Amino acid sequence: MGKKKSEFDEEAIEFVPNKKVTWRIIGAKQPFKMTSAWIFEPNANGTKLTNSGEYSLPYSVLGVLLDKVMIHKDLEKGLIKFQENIKKALET
Repeated sequence: MGKKKSEFDEEAIEFVPNKKVTWRIIGAKQPFKMTSAWIFEPNANGTKLTNSGEYSLPYSVLGVLLDKVMIHKDLEKGLIKFQENIKKALET
């Protein structure tokens, strides 16, 4: 998040070829839990990719406030950049 790079292990928990892949972050070292999914839908221009996810932080009320003020925004920006990179890689 932010300018900090993160590395973590993920586990695929659902895979439907050409339709959906769902995964979650695993490992005791992670300070949060997160599950993400990509849904692929054909359209007139190729394929529409929808990215969704849920996460939870192990913090008290202060963590909830911090999430609303900073973490959620950083995570959203990071996901947008990630999608832009994937799109660029697939188009080359």
